[in-house]
Amino acid sequence: MSTFDVKSIREQLANALSREFDYTRKVSIYGAGSASAFAGPCFQETGEITYFVDETRGGGGLFYGKPVITLSEAQEKCKSHLILVSCVVQRSRRIMLEKLKESQIEDMQFGTLDEYIFCKNADKVLSVFDMLEDDFSKVTYANVVLVRMGKAQMNTELVRKGETYFALPPFRQNVFMDVFVDCGAYVGDTLEKFINNGEGGFNKIFAFEPDYDLFRTLQVRTERLRKEWNLSEDRLVLVNAGVGEENCELSFHKDTTTGLNGTFQNLDGNESENNLQIFSLDSYFSEQSVSFIKADIEGYEYPMLLGAEKVIRRDKPRIALSIYHNAVDMFRLALKIKEIDSHYKFAVRQHQYTPQDTVLYAYDERNSVLY
Repeated sequence: MSTFDVKSIREQLANALSREFDYTRKVSIYGAGSASAFAGPCFQETGEITYFVDETRGGGGLFYGKPVITLSEAQEKCKSHLILVSCVVQRSRRIMLEKLKESQIEDMQFGTLDEYIFCKNADKVLSVFDMLEDDFSKVTYANVVLVRMGKAQMNTELVRKGETYFALPPFRQNVFMDVFVDCGAYVGDTLEKFINNGEGGFNKIFAFEPDYDLFRTLQVRTERLRKEWNLSEDRLVLVNAGVGEENCELSFHKDTTTGLNGTFQNLDGNESENNLQIFSLDSYFSEQSVSFIKADIEGYEYPMLLGAEKVIRRDKPRIALSIYHNAVDMFRLALKIKEIDSHYKFAVRQHQYTPQDTVLYAYDERNSVLY
């Protein structure tokens, strides 16, 4: 892992981040699919959005409370706009950019949403690059950012398949007496891997999953695991709720058009399906220490951190976070943990050959070492 030319890679990243956008223009987003559904924090960076342009929806309706129009309508309505393509699939993104080139929208500036966010926050992106603990992390992080910007292909030699959330020794070893908090437990795949890694030698698992359909599947899986490992009922606690900044109830929506399992963001302005309980980890674990927090919660990792500051300062847990849901999370999650406790160290691993399953590993230098 020490053979990388990290200086050259940093220069390449810095050069890519140097593009200047006209931040004074009105902004419209090309793409109202799954990528945009996760991109709420990015839209806070763009300022007020005028339109979402999406041909597959045929125009009409609302997305994030803004009108959805077709590309042909955009020729008249989006003159002199900054139009940002929101799409994570590289081939589709290239096609969308090509369509914008051919659209003849008057005095338009365009690019991708991820490129815009990374360039606008170039100092923060480079700060995270610099704070990563090992060269492999730096190269991986730079490659993923460049891929998301459309400036590189995924380096498959950097991908660590099958190790998601447990790629580093402190995250898969010495789990005896661990209290593992699984935020976004899905159907229990991660907690089963945790149990297997430690051969059942843990203290407790708390698994949060807000989607009731997934929660029922989680219940079935954990019942099997209890029998296989002879686990008492109180060692594996399932919570049909989400996690966030504070205790509250939020509207939960299942959106079949975007392929999302569920989101707390009302994208189309329709009535909510149901309200679900949200817990802050600080309140839920006010009297229970934790040692390992994993979170893959559809872009709600940042609110989870805001609601876990006391727990992080008190217990110094190992933290494994998905940072791929939107471009902002690629830098703000690490910076937030560093702000909470400056003793934390960081690593990044990529676990898919596409720009998904990018995981930030954070660990307190006083509790664990990287290798």
